[in-house]
Order: sequence, then C-alpha cells, then structure tokens
Amino acid sequence: MKPYKNVYSAEEYKQLQELNEAALEQNKILKRQLDEAMNKQKVELPRKVVEAIEGFRELGWEPHDIFQVSYDPTDGQWSSELNKYISIKSNGARKLMEALVNGYTVEKTPEDRVIEMFMHYKNQKAFLPMEAMEEMADALGNSHLSNRLRELRMNE
Repeated sequence: MKPYKNVYSAEEYKQLQELNEAALEQNKILKRQLDEAMNKQKVELPRKVVEAIEGFRELGWEPHDIFQVSYDPTDGQWSSELNKYISIKSNGARKLMEALVNGYTVEKTPEDRVIEMFMHYKNQKAFLPMEAMEEMADALGNSHLSNRLRELRMNE
C-alpha cells in the first residue's frame, strides 16, 4: 500500500503558507500577552484596606466603583480606609487601582513577621532564644505579641 500523498496546487500551497504565517504571528501575540499577564505582580496592601475592598466586593461592587468611592472619605468606614490609603501612601491611588485590577495580598504586620520567624525556627528545630523573640515584641511595644509568643512557647 502506498502512503497517502498530499498534492497542492501552487495557489493552494501559497494560501496554506499565509495561513501558517498568520497563525504563527497570532501565537507570538498571545505568548507576549500571556507573559505580560504573568509578570504583573499583586500589590501588598494593609489589612484594613483589604478588608474594605473585600467588603465592597461582597456587596457586588465593581473595581471602578470601589476606586471611585476611595475619593469620598465620608461614605462610611470602608471608603474612609481607602481614602486614608490613597492620601497617605506614595502613589496610593495607582497602587489601589493596580490591586483592584491585578490582585493583592495582605501586608504582613510586625506581629505577623515575628510569629512567622518563631514558627520557622520552631519547625526547623533551630535555636533562637525565646527571650530574644519576646524582647523583639516588647521593643515593638506589642504586649499582645509578647503574650502570643509565650503561649506558642508553652505549646511546644
């Protein structure tokens, strides 16, 4: 049995080449768009700002509505938090818009960082004097954190 052999006319072959070139060009465009989308980073926002955004989203608000209300600090606690952020933070309005479009993460508080460090050392069975951790918490002026670290140490 002979293998099937495609035979195209010169015109058909030219059309197939043009289709192939168009598909390759479209592939390049889609790859570039995908690379750009993957390179966009989420914005780190303070916990209160994230709570405000999520509160508005639970009510069905769209990103442009949330951004618009951030300019009116008198429209309730959530809009007040957003307004403080865009007013105080350098490039706050731009960062809020990026967060609404590209996504966001919650900024770690000093307390979160100390507890994360404690858990890391605890899980690695590495030595870090608890007193040093408690001193850091006290230095931050956070008695709640000091108490939380003492509780974690007691649960070892």
